[in-house]
Amino acid sequence: MGRLCDGHVKTGRDKQDRKAPWRLYNPQNWMPTSNPGGGSLNGYDARNRLWRQNWHDTSGSVVAFEGGLVAKEMVLTGLWRDLLGQGKDALVRMTYSPSAEGNVRQIGEQSVDFGKTWQPSFDFTYKRRSK
Repeated sequence: MGRLCDGHVKTGRDKQDRKAPWRLYNPQNWMPTSNPGGGSLNGYDARNRLWRQNWHDTSGSVVAFEGGLVAKEMVLTGLWRDLLGQGKDALVRMTYSPSAEGNVRQIGEQSVDFGKTWQPSFDFTYKRRSK
């Protein structure tokens, strides 16, 4: 299980414009120790009632995730072009689950058959920084 803490994830401050049909939350930079990094911008699309995440990484990949709450979990799905090699796209589903301790677990899965079956991809835990 990966850990996103101790400086590996940097989040920005939230800025909300209540007049806008969308709100931006948590610009995030992912800086892993071995793979290319990237960043995302998350927001709520009030018009379409969807959460959206736009991911860009240093390899040139751009993925538009969208989704919403399913029970008490946030589920976002997007098509990642060339994820498994040139011309080998995959759907990626990310599920965020809160814990009683205040942490958030993010489980990633990928599908090469348009969502009929899913394979595990990653498993992270977000923890609050110590004060």
